[in-house]
Amino acid sequence: MNSDESLNPVLVLSDSDEDEASMYLRSVMNEAKDYEEKSIYIEESMDCEQNMMSESQIPKDFVLNLTNEQIEKINQDFRKLREYLFQWKQNAIENETKPNKEEWRNFMMNNDPLLDKIKEIDHVTTLKLVKWLSDWVENDFENLGKWVYAILANLEEPLSPDTAYFLNKIMITCINNSPKPLSLLCICLITTFFGQKLHS
Repeated sequence: MNSDESLNPVLVLSDSDEDEASMYLRSVMNEAKDYEEKSIYIEESMDCEQNMMSESQIPKDFVLNLTNEQIEKINQDFRKLREYLFQWKQNAIENETKPNKEEWRNFMMNNDPLLDKIKEIDHVTTLKLVKWLSDWVENDFENLGKWVYAILANLEEPLSPDTAYFLNKIMITCINNSPKPLSLLCICLITTFFGQKLHS
């Protein structure tokens, strides 16, 4: 990934966009309609016990209508992005400027998540942003959903119980915003990559 690519958005996606990411995710949703018999309940394939949300908050009949092949492709692309970010961070000089909560919200509302910005966010700030986003997206997923994807890419493992809790809050918001492509993408990553359960 060259320096010019670092100026590209991590993910820019809306229902009206015709960019490659949007078209890919729309194709995933369309293909999923042909694979209803193959729809998977994520909890059947995950053994992580970190889900701390009340099971009543997640609809029992919610199913992530993606095939195993589609899920693997999403995770592969996500891993590549994470590998780039973490490789860069090994040699990064810590930025002493630390925006506060309100400054971060204003920035996210008015800017796309560019790679050159995301890779400068340290681990502690990433954890704070996961927490703050879990509240912010409840009322404005349309504008902040792409930032959820970007911050997930920057999130280190293993997850603390608190971080797992906030991821589950974000997942519930995504479920409430499905079947928008970006919401399905985030649900897929939170469950299959970070090991959170859709149902207990």
